[in-house]
Amino acid sequence: MGLNKKTAILLILIILTGLVLRFSAIDKEGYWLDEGFTLITATKPNLMEVTNSVLFYETSPPLYFYILNIWVELFGNSPYSTRALSALFGTIAIVFVFLISKKISDEKIALFTTFLFSVSMLNLWVSQEARPYALFVLLSLVSTFFLVNILTDKNNKTQHLFYFFSLIILIYTSYFTVFIIFFHFMSFLFVKKYHLLKKIFLIQVLAILTITPWLLKAFTGYDLRQGVVYEILHYHANLPKFIAQFGQFALVSPLILLSFLTFLIYFINLKKPIKKPKNFYNILQIFILLIFVAYFAMLLNFQIPFISMFFTWSRYFIFLFPAGYFIIAQTFFKMNKKPKIYLVILIILLNFFALYTYYSSTLKEEWIPAMEFLEFTKDSTNGMIFVDEGGANMYLIDYYYNGNMDAVELAWRNKMLSTEQVRDALQNKEFAWLILSRNWRRGEYYKKMFDTNFNLVSQKEFFGIKLYIYSTK
Repeated sequence: MGLNKKTAILLILIILTGLVLRFSAIDKEGYWLDEGFTLITATKPNLMEVTNSVLFYETSPPLYFYILNIWVELFGNSPYSTRALSALFGTIAIVFVFLISKKISDEKIALFTTFLFSVSMLNLWVSQEARPYALFVLLSLVSTFFLVNILTDKNNKTQHLFYFFSLIILIYTSYFTVFIIFFHFMSFLFVKKYHLLKKIFLIQVLAILTITPWLLKAFTGYDLRQGVVYEILHYHANLPKFIAQFGQFALVSPLILLSFLTFLIYFINLKKPIKKPKNFYNILQIFILLIFVAYFAMLLNFQIPFISMFFTWSRYFIFLFPAGYFIIAQTFFKMNKKPKIYLVILIILLNFFALYTYYSSTLKEEWIPAMEFLEFTKDSTNGMIFVDEGGANMYLIDYYYNGNMDAVELAWRNKMLSTEQVRDALQNKEFAWLILSRNWRRGEYYKKMFDTNFNLVSQKEFFGIKLYIYSTK
């Protein structure tokens, strides 16, 4: 890379900081619902069954799950092991943030951008989940790196080939790649590299076409998977039905709007070139400050539904964050000395607070203490466990429960057990545990059923999980 000694040392320290943060307390909490679905798929005995599981459960392409399946075979399926793969992806991404930033700016801006990315709580979060997001961020950076090389290096056909294959890998990681491809294409228009447009467009189209065989398979279960997204959006996020019915499209509506605005700005700029106002960076400084203040306010309590929902949704836009860090870094080096000092202090304090809040907060359903409580309170072959919203919850009970009772799912997708079926299952049992977690669609339906037909003995609530024990006599 041709770095001077000081830059190289600082870069190594930033990477090591990011690595330590991503691997620290990575297994402080057990798996949660989405990770449960990941494990259902990743622990299949062969890639064919992984493929079928992705088609049934997931709303993304299969590459991450293929990689994790091999990883689990080598290192096991513990929370530390499976999340370590994402932490590894997140650490490598730090390097590519620096490479891209240095290519389009200078070493100071590149180092500051890399530092912001390295200590970002949101990027740390997705790097500590057994989900495809960290891989998606990494591959989006890799493809952008090759694109920047094409923009800056003349007649380098190797970079075109690398860009083509990086897009294929990226497409098989996330369908949201379509937005990255769009922004890549628009970048050529904005920098007026018109002589490269035809070739880049051809590469992008050919890369997109490679996923056609997968889409033909995935389309058969599309309505089923969209139904799950609809339930989350309508019953949990409380979005109106006319919005929630769009499923994944509702989730990415901000990206669709951003794409439209990018397109609009380009054509406005063609007719009448947009010039930066004299106080542009002052306005940008105020805007960045407001973002930091809003960020601080949201960190006060992760458990507030609105804040929890924001962080959950931010995963879908996380690939845009490095660009935001780059803008902050550029603005920083255009500021006067005094505001610079204040901004550095603000960033350090906010990140310290964000990381402290992240590591000290409960963010995932507490399946470990819930199952320990259940086993300790009452556990014998004379009882049975009933779970509303089965699917991944059934997997998590199987993973964390070590007792003697059978577990039965009350409902999962379109399946719902009736009162008669529940009573028949409990015909020779003395007691029953009812577990409610993520039961947005049915709410208290099964709680009312059990209250009507059996005697409530005791109850206990953990984060994201409610336990009720009933006497059936």
